[in-house]
Amino acid sequence: MKKFFSVTLTTCLFIILSGFSSLASEKVIETPDVSVVINADQPQMQQKPVNVNGSTLLPLRQLLVNLGVKNDDKHISWNSKEKSIKIVRDSLSIQLKVDSKTAYVNGKAVTLSVPPVVYKNSTYIPTRFVSECLNKKVSWHSASRSVIITDVATFKEVKNILDKTSNTMDSVKKVEAAFSMTVKPTSSQLISMPITVSGNLKADSLKKISYMDFNTSIMGMSLSAEQYLVNNVMYIKTNMSDVWNKKALTNEEISQYDALYKMQTKNTFDDAFCSALKVDKQLSTDSQIVLTGKMVLKPMLEQISNSSSAATSNLKINNMDCKIYINKSTYYINKVVIDMNTQQASGGQSVSAKTTAEIDFVKYNGDFTITLPADAKNAIDTN
Repeated sequence: MKKFFSVTLTTCLFIILSGFSSLASEKVIETPDVSVVINADQPQMQQKPVNVNGSTLLPLRQLLVNLGVKNDDKHISWNSKEKSIKIVRDSLSIQLKVDSKTAYVNGKAVTLSVPPVVYKNSTYIPTRFVSECLNKKVSWHSASRSVIITDVATFKEVKNILDKTSNTMDSVKKVEAAFSMTVKPTSSQLISMPITVSGNLKADSLKKISYMDFNTSIMGMSLSAEQYLVNNVMYIKTNMSDVWNKKALTNEEISQYDALYKMQTKNTFDDAFCSALKVDKQLSTDSQIVLTGKMVLKPMLEQISNSSSAATSNLKINNMDCKIYINKSTYYINKVVIDMNTQQASGGQSVSAKTTAEIDFVKYNGDFTITLPADAKNAIDTN
């Protein structure tokens, strides 16, 4: 499901500020849109990340504590006179100095790409350098603008699992799935009751055709519909009408709906995707592996939702957690569950909601045929 697990570029916001002392020829850029994921979780950073010459720097103590360094003067020491930092963990010693590109790791000099800086009375240190010294895997996910840090051992474990899953999923030509979604508004006077959506999906990548039926329930009202996608033309009929409508997809929509046909994951399970997850030992069983963590699909889901209809435009996803259930014998994906906090402009106000979406992959490469109904061939063109 290449596109299903892929991402697209999201809008970024930069506030450019003046540099300090020896950085006068460079710029310190405050990057409030950069997310930080550490060990499959998203810690709350009191100070915003900054960027210097293309490198992300994070607040000294907040980064180190989240990386497992003890929060005391023995393990994190600051010399205000010299503006130097000493970091100690087990047998490792790292020495840094503000505005200096020379660091010392266990006494050995190392040249940094960017030095530590003092910004708004807080000391910031190079994220990648310090994290890698502490035996962490660091990935940058440009689409979601996320710095993702995890233990090297955890990364290798997840990568090994998803490599096997990728090889298995590459063989998928047909898929049957059931899906559901519950949206619970948390700050809307217009809508207070949950919105639920459920349905079923069949897709055939060889014939490039899919079928979906779904039901939406909102404020005691129910809307059901059937939808076919055939050669990039969408056919849909609701319970409000006996007439089929059709619409040719735009190029952008084609790339989005291509998820139904491309069952490959090699370009999706990249280092950033793997680094944002971990094996959940409590949820995993003898027959099933469960990966949990942060999803890096936020930009893609926002773009798909915003281009789908006016009803879902201006959607922003503030947080996204996921669980991926994988068959331990076949390495097929059994189920994906996504929990997210969303915000959307509606009726002149901002509507916040908690949303849970689940897709169960019922069967792969099943013996089924999808056929467009005869009456749909006379569908009304809505382009």
